[in-house]
Amino acid sequence: MPSPIGHSLSGILLYQIFNKNVRYDTRRLFLYIFFSNLPDIDLALGFFVNNPNLYHQSIVHSLGAAVFVGLIASILITKRKELFLNSFLLFSGIYYSHVVLDYLASASDTSYPYGVALLWPLSNEHYVFPFMIFLDIWRGKSNETFFLGLFNYHNLQAIMIELVLFLTLIIIEDFD
Repeated sequence: MPSPIGHSLSGILLYQIFNKNVRYDTRRLFLYIFFSNLPDIDLALGFFVNNPNLYHQSIVHSLGAAVFVGLIASILITKRKELFLNSFLLFSGIYYSHVVLDYLASASDTSYPYGVALLWPLSNEHYVFPFMIFLDIWRGKSNETFFLGLFNYHNLQAIMIELVLFLTLIIIEDFD
């Protein structure tokens, strides 16, 4: 699955796409980056049981979670009722972009459940993309080894692929 760097860069790209002809807003950019990384909150939940990977790729990485998060975010953030639907679609979409990127990396998935529950709750099936676009991110299996496990050559390669791909798209989008 893409790294937080890849997910953050996708948030920046989405910010550029959806905020053309609008004055730059750091707080809004932060929201895009936050929501594009939010599904990985399931890694934090695993720390409570000394297995950070235990809940990863669970229902938090799904269409149902994107709808739920978009609804909650819209209720909390939207001040004008007429903007509620736009806000809901935006936050759900940014959140779901994380799930789609993880799906695009699922061909390199090495841990069960393989793939992503893209359509949960409509389907319990985990979907695996037919070929590799992104590399998965290796990490330790316990609280003690999780962060040290991130520092390896494989992850450096994965981040370099993400940087080349997303920075190219960000630069191209900036010229539009």
